[in-house]
Amino acid sequence: MNAAPSRSTVSPGPPDAGPRKPSMMRNALWLTVRRITVLAAATDAVFFLLFWAIGSPLLQWVNVASMAIYGLAWWLSRDRLHPASIVLIWIEVLSHAALGSLIIGWDSGFHYFLMMFIPAIAVSTRPRRAVPALAVLLLFYLGLERLCVLLGPLQPVSAFSLAVVHALNLSIVFAMFTAITIAYVGLVRSAERRLEQMATRDPLTRLSNRRHFWLQAEQRTAQGAASGPMALVLVDVDHFKQINDTHGHAVGDEVLTGIAERLREACRDHDVVARWGGEEFLLLLTRTDLDGGRRAAERIRQSIALQPLSASRPALRVTVSVGVTGSLASEPLGEGIARADRALYRSKQSGRNQVTAEPG
Repeated sequence: MNAAPSRSTVSPGPPDAGPRKPSMMRNALWLTVRRITVLAAATDAVFFLLFWAIGSPLLQWVNVASMAIYGLAWWLSRDRLHPASIVLIWIEVLSHAALGSLIIGWDSGFHYFLMMFIPAIAVSTRPRRAVPALAVLLLFYLGLERLCVLLGPLQPVSAFSLAVVHALNLSIVFAMFTAITIAYVGLVRSAERRLEQMATRDPLTRLSNRRHFWLQAEQRTAQGAASGPMALVLVDVDHFKQINDTHGHAVGDEVLTGIAERLREACRDHDVVARWGGEEFLLLLTRTDLDGGRRAAERIRQSIALQPLSASRPALRVTVSVGVTGSLASEPLGEGIARADRALYRSKQSGRNQVTAEPG
C-alpha cells in the first residue's frame, strides 16, 4: 500500500555551479594581456620601419627595446608571473610615450598613449587608490608637456614625417579606445542578461521561477493570447525524497533538469512552464481547453515514465503525478492553480503516476 503523499515543496539548495566564474574571468583577462603584448610588439615593428624611413635612428632602437620588453611581458604572463608582466607593460608605455615626445616633439602624439592608463586604472584599482594614481598620471602628463616645450625636439623630423607619426599614433589610440568601449558595452549587456536570468529563472532547471510565471501569465492575458480557454498543468515527481535519499542529491538534480527539458519540449512558444516548488512544475497552456490539457498532461506523463532521466544512472526511471484544470482569462489565476493542486493531490492519493483532471 502506498504511503500518504507528501505535499512538501521546500526548494533544495542551489546546485554546484562548477568552476568559479572569477577564475574563468581572470584566465580570460591574462589571455587578453598576452594578446595585447603580441599586438603591441607588432605595432612597434611597424614603427621601427616608419622611423627607419623618416630617418630617426634613436626611435628605431626605442622600438627595438619595446619589442623586447613586450616579448618578456608575454613570457612572464605565460608563466603566470602576471604582476611582473603588468609592471613591464606600464614601464614600456610610460617610457615610450616620454621618449617619443622628447625626441621628435610633443606634436608627434606619443602622449596620447598615456590616456590609455585612465580606463586601466579606473577598472583595476580600488577607488581609494585610483584617485591618487590618476593624479600622478596627470602630473606626469603635464610635466612631460612642459619638458617638451622647454627642451624642444631632441631629434626633429620633417613636418610631413611628424604629421604621419601623429596621424598613426592618433589612429592607434582611437582604435584602442573603440575596442575598449565595445568590450565594456558587451560586458555590461552580458551582466544585465545574467541579472535578468537570476531574477526570472530557476538556477537549476533554467525554467521560469514563480515570479516570472506570474508576470508571463499576466502578459499572455493582457495581450489577448489567452482570451480563450486555458489549461493549468501541475506536475509533481513521485517519491522524490526517496530518490535523493537513495541516490544522492546530484542524481536528484539530474532528474529535475531532465523533467524540465521534457516539459520545455512539450510546450509551445506561447505556453508558460515554470518550476513551481522543490519537485513541482507548473504549465500554463494557452488556447487549450480542459480536454486538450489532459491529453497534453498524459503525453508528458508517458514520456517521463518510459525513458530514464538520470544520465549517471541509466536504469533509474521516475514517474510523475499530474493535476489538470481548465481556466478562463477572466478568472483569477490563483483559483485555477488551487484546483490543479487539488487534482494533483488526488493523483497522489490514487497511487501516483497518473493524471487527474478537475473541471473549472
